[in-house]
Amino acid sequence: MRRMKKTVIVNLVIAICLFAFATCASCAPTQEISFKGNVTYVNLEGGFWGILSDDGKKYDPINLPEEYKREGLRVQVAAVVKNVVSIHMWGAVIEITAIHPDDAASSLEEGGSRDTASVVSGLSICLSERRNYLLG
Repeated sequence: MRRMKKTVIVNLVIAICLFAFATCASCAPTQEISFKGNVTYVNLEGGFWGILSDDGKKYDPINLPEEYKREGLRVQVAAVVKNVVSIHMWGAVIEITAIHPDDAASSLEEGGSRDTASVVSGLSICLSERRNYLLG
């Protein structure tokens, strides 16, 4: 009888510790981040949309708006890193708090003018006043 009582108490303590650990994990402080990157379709686990940041980090947004689900779209993102596990197993799970097209990239995609020099395949291209000049 005494041994059974001791076993019940030990199991109860273990259960309480596990419950406390599980609730602490969900209450962990959140990390706010901001970055620029490209939206990409990841063909894993049935397929999903992710964001690959300029520094090479992978993010799995849980709330990417439909209008941003375009392959290669440059975006600026503010988000909160969620302390959860995803079936995607591709990067950190984030909840987007703000997202905007990256103006520099989108103005070029839409034919806007921008004074800058870019290196594309080893060639410098100056985009100014809506004219392209090959500088060599």
